Amino acid sequence: MDEKPIYGCFQSHKRVASLADEYLVLEDDAMPTNIEISQLAGLLQDYTQFDIIYLGGTPIWGATKVRSLYEGKCIGTYAMIVRKRARDMIMKLPFKNKGIDVELASSNLRTAFCDPPFFVHANTISDIGSNSFTKSQLFADFVFVAYPLWRKFVIYKTWLLIVIFIFICIRNRRILS
Repeated sequence: MDEKPIYGCFQSHKRVASLADEYLVLEDDAMPTNIEISQLAGLLQDYTQFDIIYLGGTPIWGATKVRSLYEGKCIGTYAMIVRKRARDMIMKLPFKNKGIDVELASSNLRTAFCDPPFFVHANTISDIGSNSFTKSQLFADFVFVAYPLWRKFVIYKTWLLIVIFIFICIRNRRILS
């Protein structure tokens, strides 16, 4: 057994990338949802403008709706379509003791995801060990929950600052008059 399962997984993704310009990744822990696969055909109309389309994954940054997809970053490489630009980047990636999903999420690739997803992650511990699953999945879950709260906080704080600014302007005008 490999001493560094995360390295083995990383190398597996690189090996698959060496076999084709564009490909579909479905790992053994990807479970299909009840969405019909025929819906995938409609999704692929939007396919050409993205480097990776996650058919399942945990969104980690804000997303923008682009036709039938959401443009944004994900963690989770268990179900994705990889296009040539992403494939070329994967081929050149040096191993930095991080999962391939973390590397892809921090890249400048144009990525999108399906919502609802076509695949979900089986509720099991990752084959690449606790180092990968618990830390990256917990981080992804935290960001998934925290992002909407953070966004509400920022919007609330912005409105609060505007009200304070207006109050100060009105107050200063009274003092100056």
